[in-house]
Amino acid sequence: MDEQQVIKKLEAIIYPKLAKNILELKLINSLHVTAKSLHVSINTDNKETFNFIAREIPKIFKSNFRDIEVEKKIKKDKKIIVISSGKGGVGKSTVSTNFTVALAQEGYKVGLLDADVFRPSIPRLFGIENEKLQRNDKNKILPHEKFGVKIISAGLTNDTPLVLKNSVAISTIIQFLKDAEWGELDFLIIDMPSGSGEIELGIAEELPLFGALLVTTPHILSHNDVSRSIMMFKDAHVKILGVVENMSYFMAPDTNKRYDIFGKDGVEKICEKYNLNLLSKLPLDMKIKDISNDEKRKENYLIIAKKILEEI
Repeated sequence: MDEQQVIKKLEAIIYPKLAKNILELKLINSLHVTAKSLHVSINTDNKETFNFIAREIPKIFKSNFRDIEVEKKIKKDKKIIVISSGKGGVGKSTVSTNFTVALAQEGYKVGLLDADVFRPSIPRLFGIENEKLQRNDKNKILPHEKFGVKIISAGLTNDTPLVLKNSVAISTIIQFLKDAEWGELDFLIIDMPSGSGEIELGIAEELPLFGALLVTTPHILSHNDVSRSIMMFKDAHVKILGVVENMSYFMAPDTNKRYDIFGKDGVEKICEKYNLNLLSKLPLDMKIKDISNDEKRKENYLIIAKKILEEI
């Protein structure tokens, strides 16, 4: 029996609750047919539906195949996490880059969208600033891949102007998402433009966000701006996964003495005020603008990733 004959017989399986056959309902994800075996993958998350089909298929093919296997294809929806800062200059993109790589190192399939169409910096942080995005034969954008992360950025194109109206910027970001051939992802991380205005709100309203990770520094101005971001995400009903304080302190390499250059304890007060998790306090480091190869810095980002994974 070949695949077409199998398909013909599958049309005889009528799902009683809907009075349609399982092919009409698009419940067959894939088939694998050999002379002695049949493997069917079912596209449903409904236990009752799967159990019904798993009972019926062996009944109608028992005289045709020695081995019959019916399995459920579990469709995984990627979790979209935005990383935001409220203001520029706090190392948001550096945190986005290293956090995303940490997730990939934990074995997850991860995509990173550089949504800062005005000042894209993700390509430089990954060392791919001279690369350009390509399209496949279906005119879909093919993300560039490095360190196990699929990357899309306006910095990898020649056709995105540096000056855009906010509404056009939002459309550009959404288009990058829809036009991309991401494949199957566990996480899609979006490195947001700096600020807490129209673009952030537009993304929060347009996309099914799993949550937001906020980046700040000990400086009082950063606290003011990240507070506005917190309120914006709360108003948009987006879960805030936690806060990372970047450039939190400086450890002198010669004396190993700690200096709180920009102040201290402010982020604790913010987290207490808004009942948020403080995910990490990252030190000021001249090499932190790069993807971390230092074991201690790697560990810092793995800790952040594991805390986020606990939320899931």
